Amino acid sequence: MAPNSKTAWEKAEACDAHAKQTSDATLRAKFERLRDSWIRIANSAQMGSATQASLTDATSVALSAPGLRRPAR
Repeated sequence: MAPNSKTAWEKAEACDAHAKQTSDATLRAKFERLRDSWIRIANSAQMGSATQASLTDATSVALSAPGLRRPAR
């Protein structure tokens, strides 16, 4: 199951905190890359939910227009 945007933002925040706490440059860089990955996942999840909401709204509007019917499945 893919994480939702809230979970991904929380993971990014935790990675950022770990990166700031360590004095090892290599470990810090790894936490920063991991943080950036979680940020990408969070942004993707937000875009996906926004796109899904837009498609749902557009479908509702289209189906309520006169003369339009839901396609047979």
